[in-house]
Amino acid sequence: MVITSRGCPHGCTFCDRTVLGRRYRQHGVPYIIELMKRLRTDYGVKHFDIEDENMGVNARWLHDLCDRLAGELPGSTWACSMRADQVTDEKLKQMRAAGCRNITFGIESGSQRMLDSYKKNLKVETIRSAVELVRKNKIETSGSFILGGAGETEDTINESVRFLRKIDLDYFYVWYLAPMPGSEVAKDIHRHGRIISENWDDYSAQQIVFLPRGLSESDLRNAYTRYYRAFYLRPSYIARKLRSLSSINELAYTARLAAKFIRMLLT
Repeated sequence: MVITSRGCPHGCTFCDRTVLGRRYRQHGVPYIIELMKRLRTDYGVKHFDIEDENMGVNARWLHDLCDRLAGELPGSTWACSMRADQVTDEKLKQMRAAGCRNITFGIESGSQRMLDSYKKNLKVETIRSAVELVRKNKIETSGSFILGGAGETEDTINESVRFLRKIDLDYFYVWYLAPMPGSEVAKDIHRHGRIISENWDDYSAQQIVFLPRGLSESDLRNAYTRYYRAFYLRPSYIARKLRSLSSINELAYTARLAAKFIRMLLT
């Protein structure tokens, strides 16, 4: 894992901007290249997970970084996170040539109403188009969703489930809303529902700590399972993954993961 920048200029309500701030700043390209070269030479690292909050803010910097990566670190691969409204065909072609193999989008919801409530400043159709463009450029896509945000209802959950069945992601993750101190949503969270835990060990987004008005803990747990079923049990997704397997060992590994996944859905 490497970090090449910090800060994010956007104002999503669930993010705490009091630590890293909204001013985006990045390491210089020569510094990043030397860092990655050293990791590759001294430790044999061939793949890098770039953990920046949002790697696509500065298009000129990203262009220069990709240009240097392609020329000086051939054979290395990397993954990053971007906003859906930052991808372009030209940018993706350069990223692919420089070794980018996966882009994670913070999609958050398939409901436009929830996206607006999170102040994502994104349209559902923009997200769908971005995923299609990334796939066209032979880069894998991952999508991160939030479940149980302020204003979440059965209707918005159903919209997200329908969206998950249609969108052509490679990987999908869902997190329960954790109203972190410093985030906009935490300031008036009690207007929208009920906090059920103030134990900070639970604030990992993997435990339910907030119940939106009108939804129970059981509702959210059931929705969590529905999300994963809707995405990973699609026949088209299963067929694509089976076609991508290249060895018996990979097939055996995938079978073990599938067994664990099925057990999770049944519990």
